[in-house]
Amino acid sequence: MYCASKYAILGFSQSLASMYDKTGARMVIMCPGVTATPLVTSISDKICNSVRAVLGSDAVNLDKYRKQTVDDVSLASLDLIQKDKNGAIWISERDQPSITSHRRFQEIRIMYNVKNKTVMITGAASGLGYKYAEILLRNGVRSVAVIDLPTSNGQNAVSTLENEFGKGRAIFVACDVTKIDDLEKTFKKIVDTFEGLDILINNAGMLNDKCLEETIDLNVKALIRGSMLAFDYMGKHKGGKGGVIVNIASIFGLHPAQAFPIYTASKFAVLGFSQSLASMYDKTGVRVIIMCPGVTITTLITDIDNKVCDSIKAVSNKVGLKKYPSQTIDNVALAMLKLIQKGKNQEAWVSEGGEPPYAVDFPYYSKQSLPV
Repeated sequence: MYCASKYAILGFSQSLASMYDKTGARMVIMCPGVTATPLVTSISDKICNSVRAVLGSDAVNLDKYRKQTVDDVSLASLDLIQKDKNGAIWISERDQPSITSHRRFQEIRIMYNVKNKTVMITGAASGLGYKYAEILLRNGVRSVAVIDLPTSNGQNAVSTLENEFGKGRAIFVACDVTKIDDLEKTFKKIVDTFEGLDILINNAGMLNDKCLEETIDLNVKALIRGSMLAFDYMGKHKGGKGGVIVNIASIFGLHPAQAFPIYTASKFAVLGFSQSLASMYDKTGVRVIIMCPGVTITTLITDIDNKVCDSIKAVSNKVGLKKYPSQTIDNVALAMLKLIQKGKNQEAWVSEGGEPPYAVDFPYYSKQSLPV
C-alpha cells in the first residue's frame, strides 16, 4: 500500500509538472531512501496481515538499503529546489542524491496455458472486461465469473457468452467492488462455485477527475483489496496452487496525462502496488502482471471534456488525447490474452494504437541515475 501511495505521488506530480508553461509552478519530486525517522520505528508492526502471511520473518529487511540521517535528505532537498528543472525526480541515499532517468523498453517471452483455467473479471458486463471474458473463453478457459454492479448488464452479458460457448461456462455475480463485504462474499462464492480460482483480472475502473474519492476507491482501494483476497485464495503460502493476477493500469500509469492528474495518480499507484506484490512470487506462486492500455474506444472516454476537474480547467481547456493513437477493445483483448500467456512476473505491457503489445523495462532505480 505504501508503494502504491508513493507511485501515485510520482504520477500526480509529473502530471502537474506538464502544465508548467501555463502555471509557472515548478514541480520536483524527492525520493528519500531509508532515513532514521519515526517512519521506520516499529516497522515490523506496520505490515498488513496478508503480506506478513507471505513473508513471515522476512517481512521487513531494510538492512539492504543504505540508511541516512534527516540532514542528508535536507541537504538533498535544498539542492533539488535550487538546481533542478521542472519534473525532476531525485533519490537521496545517504549523501548521494541523483536524478532518475526515463524508463526503457524491452521485449519478452514465457508461456502459460489458459485451457481449463477459471477466471474472475471485475467490471466485465461490458467494454474491455466483457471482451477479456470472450477471448479467454474462445481460447479454452473452463469458466469465467463476470463481476459488475447489480445495475449493470451482467446477466445479459453472461447469457450472450453462454449462447456462444455453452451453458455453465460463465456466471454473473453482482458486486460493488468498492464495498469490502461484497467483495469478500463474491470471492468466496466464485471459489466455491469453481472449486478454485486461477486468474483474476482487476479491470473495474473509472476516469473522472471531478470525482476524487470515487476514483481512489475504485481504481486503487478496490484493486488492492481484490489482489489481497486473490493472494489469500490462490497463494501457495496459504495452501493454494498459485495463479495469475492481472491489474489494469494505463499508459497514463507510465507517462502522466496533463489533464487528468488524479486518474494518473491512481494508475501510477496500480503500477507500484502490483510490482511490490510481484516481488513475493517465489513464496506465493502468484504471477502479478500489469496491462497498460492506450486510448481505447470505450465509455471511459465518452464526454471526456467534462471529466476534467475545475482546478485543471482553469489552467487548460485542452484534454489532449488526440495526440495518442486510439484503438478498439478487440486489440486490447488480444493483448490481454498474450500477456496472460507470455508475460513474465512483474512486467507491464502496453497496448496502444492498434499495434501488437510491448513490455516496459523498469531498471533498478540506482541504474537509472543521472549526475546532478
